Amino acid sequence: MAQIFPAVPRTPNPPGTRMPLRRMEPTSDRLLEQCSIALVGKYTKFSDSYASVIKALEHSALAISHKLDVKYVDSADLEPGMLQDDPVNPELKGHFEKKGFHFVGEDVDGERMEVIELDDHPYFVGVQYHPEFTSRPIKPSPPYFGLLLAATGKLQSYLQKGCRLSPR
Repeated sequence: MAQIFPAVPRTPNPPGTRMPLRRMEPTSDRLLEQCSIALVGKYTKFSDSYASVIKALEHSALAISHKLDVKYVDSADLEPGMLQDDPVNPELKGHFEKKGFHFVGEDVDGERMEVIELDDHPYFVGVQYHPEFTSRPIKPSPPYFGLLLAATGKLQSYLQKGCRLSPR
């Protein structure tokens, strides 16, 4: 039988470029430090409702060598009103900025504010998209990664080191 596709020699990945997931998995069981995060939502009683969010938090926790502890909070138990999925009207941008908020991301047409931060807060970021869908075990989603860094007291050090975890 004739070979249609020639065999392609496989070259190993250069050292340090890739860690197989099977080598990462046992690591999470040996982590000693823990990070607790409260997850507020309407459907916290259903185990898979926030699966992508939990995975993004797990990716971030693993990147900073912490074990994740999620505390589920039913949003019905909270009395203050919460921001829904309604976009922020760009005409109100000045009103928010007077209160210390800064819009640091908007859609390509400039019609919708996508990312907001708050001055004088260790970590306050609000987004109008789903950053959990871009998270990967080796490359956690930046908003979730920042949250975990802030929750463990490592955000300022990370920023001062030029956004690197190692001392190099």
